[in-house]
Amino acid sequence: MRLWCLFKHDWSDWRRNPNPPCEKSRYCKREGCDKTKTVDDHDWGQWHYKSPASCLQHRKCGRCHKTETGVTLHEWENWRYVALDSCWQTRKCQRCGKRKKFEQPHNWGEWEFTIPHSCMQERLCQKCGEQQKRNKHIWGTWEQASPESCRVIRFCRRCEERDVGGFIHTWHDAPESKGTPDSLLECSKCGYFEDN
Repeated sequence: MRLWCLFKHDWSDWRRNPNPPCEKSRYCKREGCDKTKTVDDHDWGQWHYKSPASCLQHRKCGRCHKTETGVTLHEWENWRYVALDSCWQTRKCQRCGKRKKFEQPHNWGEWEFTIPHSCMQERLCQKCGEQQKRNKHIWGTWEQASPESCRVIRFCRRCEERDVGGFIHTWHDAPESKGTPDSLLECSKCGYFEDN
């Protein structure tokens, strides 16, 4: 191979090979370089369905009669509900009979309390009747757990479930820390100490 053919060959025109007939080749014209290149060059026909009941397509080369399998191309019907009281839809290919199915979004009704003194709520799909449930408390205001405690709690106004919160302290300087470098805070209600 010539040194300059390491970078770029001086290619001849493409020529079709007699056997096999759907190959063409070219060669480098520089003396001493034996580089050749061969590629397929089929004369493809149009895509056709393989059979009346198949959605698989193929095509044939007009010279060597090689066949190539292509994409699957379905002829889908319109989507339709499986039943009047169902949220599932289906469709069928008119050629091969393949079916697809998927669930449409539900048409939910309003959330409703269904049991007295319970915070369980339910809602129904107005088409298929599917049910969803959730807990929905109606909380009252935060209040002290006891006169001596800084802990706050609240109750559900419907089911009386208790929710325990944090602390709300009433701070002042602790007498023990007066005149010392490290001051302390003391809650005047529950007596809890904390660094200032």
